[in-house]
Amino acid sequence: SRTNSLNVLSVTALILVVFKPMNLYDLGFQLSFTAVLSLILFFPLLRNLL
Repeated sequence: SRTNSLNVLSVTALILVVFKPMNLYDLGFQLSFTAVLSLILFFPLLRNLL
């Protein structure tokens, strides 16, 4: 499940950058993908703590 989520996130970012390369320099784009990546990576840890 985690690997699938990472694959979907990566493909989505790649598609968006292919169609609009300037997204790489957009702070909103970077923060959005960083936030989603953080949720994917750290959710299992947070779920165990709760």
